[in-house]
Amino acid sequence: NLFGLGSRSGYPVASHFVHIMSFLADGDRKVTLVGEIGGHGLDALQGAGRGDVLLAVGMSPYERTTIDVARQSARQG
Repeated sequence: NLFGLGSRSGYPVASHFVHIMSFLADGDRKVTLVGEIGGHGLDALQGAGRGDVLLAVGMSPYERTTIDVARQSARQG
């Protein structure tokens, strides 16, 4: 599965990633926009694990939520 996460100025980049990948991903991969604005909540990452990809987009000053979610996702595999 593919996940795109971005807050504030990183949101358009994550949204574009999800949009393009939804066309390119094969039928076995689910592509999900994660976040508060127009995406699924952070709970969409609960089932993420090995083999899944999270693109976390942030720009300085980095939002704490983006950093925490990226770290948690790395721990999940």
